[in-house]
Amino acid sequence: MELAVFQTRMAVVLKRMHKNRFFKANDLAKRVGISQTHMTEIMRGKANISLSLLHSFCRELKVRPTDLIGNTADTSVDMPDDTQKRPR
Repeated sequence: MELAVFQTRMAVVLKRMHKNRFFKANDLAKRVGISQTHMTEIMRGKANISLSLLHSFCRELKVRPTDLIGNTADTSVDMPDDTQKRPR
């Protein structure tokens, strides 16, 4: 499987969640322990992340890893089940 597929999928899902007010990017970066620059790179699909960081994102966003990166290397991108707008 190509790593770029998972990076791109996670970037798209994070951007959609951000747009739907699931989180503020700078707040989420602080909560998972990364810099704003690293967060920006992740949301652009340009940064690799560790399994530990993926776990931190899942914990903070209350989603499963497959919600962020999918479970196959296809090109589909689906939102997590809870797609209601949330206050920031």
